[in-house]
Amino acid sequence: MSGHILLAYGVDGKGGGEALTGDAISKQIRDDKLAWVHMDANHPDTREWFTKEAQGLDPLVVDALLAEETRVLE
Repeated sequence: MSGHILLAYGVDGKGGGEALTGDAISKQIRDDKLAWVHMDANHPDTREWFTKEAQGLDPLVVDALLAEETRVLE
């Protein structure tokens, strides 16, 4: 898994899911299936990944997801 993706799961909508890695993450998203992807917002490749793989997300949403004030930092 790339350094900017920490964990990823495909969610089945019935309370279950499966861990995703590599190309399976992108496939899950492209197939319009629900996925949870935990990313390192500080990694330089994260914004590029959103732009390439999550094309349905509005750029304002991507900005909000990566904004420091919207994340819990310790």
